[in-house]
This record gives sequence, C-alpha cells and structure tokens, in this order.
Amino acid sequence: MIARRESAAAAWWLLGCCFMVAVMVALGGLTRLTHSGLSMAEWRPLHFLPPLSEAEWQDWYAKYRLTPEFLKINSDMTIEGFKGIFWLEFIHRLWGRALGLAFLLPMLWLAFTGRIARRRVPQLGLVFLLGAAQGAMGWCGWRRRACARRYGRSSANCGRGNCPSARGPRRCRASRRPD
Repeated sequence: MIARRESAAAAWWLLGCCFMVAVMVALGGLTRLTHSGLSMAEWRPLHFLPPLSEAEWQDWYAKYRLTPEFLKINSDMTIEGFKGIFWLEFIHRLWGRALGLAFLLPMLWLAFTGRIARRRVPQLGLVFLLGAAQGAMGWCGWRRRACARRYGRSSANCGRGNCPSARGPRRCRASRRPD
C-alpha cells in the first residue's frame, strides 16, 4: 500500500494501470480466441500507424495471404474479414505500448516530484521491467509462432535468430520441411 504521506495521485495512477492491465488481458484473450495474432504478417515495433489507404490495406492483406494461417484456416477470408482481425491485433499491440508509457512516464514524474517515496522507485522500476519483459515475451513468441507456421517447423527451432520474421525474407537456417 502507498503510505499516507505519499500522493493520492500515485494511488490513482496505479489503479489506472491496473485497469489498463485488465483491458490488456481481455484484448489478448480476444486476440487469441479469434486467431488474430498473426494477422499482422509483419511486426515493426516502431510503427504506430495502421494502413491509411486502400493500397496499404491491399499490401497488408497480400502479405497475410502468404501465411500458412490464411492458406490453411482462412483461405476464404475477404479483405473485410481481414480488416476485422487486423484491427484487434493492432489495438492489442498499440494498447501494450500505451500501457508501458502510462506506467513509465507518470512513475518518473511522481518520483521526480517526490510524490512517491524514494524507496518505492526501484520496486516500481522492477514492475515496469516485468511488464516490458511480458511484452518482449509476447513479441518473441509471436515471431517463433510465425516462423513455425510459415516454415512448418517446431517453434523451439525458430528461436535464437533462426526466424526470418525479424530479419526480412530469408529462410530459417535449418532445412525447411518439404511442402
């Protein structure tokens, strides 16, 4: 608990972050249940904008049509259906970034202004790092699943740089399973 001498702003900030985590869990569950997780065939961590033109939508849809998920599960999906699953995954990823900023920036401001005790800063920093690690695990897991689905391999063999999703169109280093 936050001590009395600490700011009520810190309590509201933490409560807001708890709400954001609950929303993130719900978005993640919906993403998983609707198989939307691989709808974004590319993952560009510093890219914040969705497709803004019809040409961009067609480009994203063309990339998705090359994935095993489309070929094996959603081969009858239209671009309108693709937009539905794309938006869920896009919002999930964007919400994760917003959650990280909503935790880190107020934490720094509250610490700088003395509204949270100095001894709490390392604890809250650890909470931030754990949240960032969760995001990194989600991203690494996405890359491994994408590699495994794309190349028909075990996801265990798609780690440690063997997956081209992080490096461009190159194939996994190990031999590819015949189609």
